[in-house]
Amino acid sequence: MAEGDSSVDPPRVWFVQAAGKVWGPYPEARIEAFVAEGRVAAETLLAPAAEGPFHPAGRHGGLHRLFGDDPAVEEAAAAPEGQAAPAYAPQPARALMVWTGLKSQGPDRFEQALALHGPFVRIGADLWLVRTRLGPQALRNALTRRLDAADRLIVVEAPLDQVAWFNLDRDADRTLRQLWAG
Repeated sequence: MAEGDSSVDPPRVWFVQAAGKVWGPYPEARIEAFVAEGRVAAETLLAPAAEGPFHPAGRHGGLHRLFGDDPAVEEAAAAPEGQAAPAYAPQPARALMVWTGLKSQGPDRFEQALALHGPFVRIGADLWLVRTRLGPQALRNALTRRLDAADRLIVVEAPLDQVAWFNLDRDADRTLRQLWAG
């Protein structure tokens, strides 16, 4: 081995293209944190160099593992032949309550965005329960990308043994129980 040679690869850095600008460089660990926070999604454009080319994060072989078991992401980011896919254990699905005060859109459009993150049930005019692998902050960050400054949003996680409800119709009650319990 030549002097200065190392068998350890240097940490990868990534540039993010968002809002018409290029941001970075960010070490891969920071990108992983952005994914956990919901600030980087599978469709977020990333490149290993500021000049690009930029591709969706879910298609980068080293990062696709961060987006769970989405079949489209897995298919697009299959590991190169002869290389093992990186180990990754997706977060378990959890029940989150989502409350909105929508001014810029109707609930049907909001539900389309919510459905991207897991099965849900509408409990009231502005209240939903969603079963997702995202935490409250990550879901909030993901949903606010589709909201306007006039909209309001609260995302709450509560453990199964600390929730109760009253006077829901039979279908909503059954769906709520199924989603909450997983």
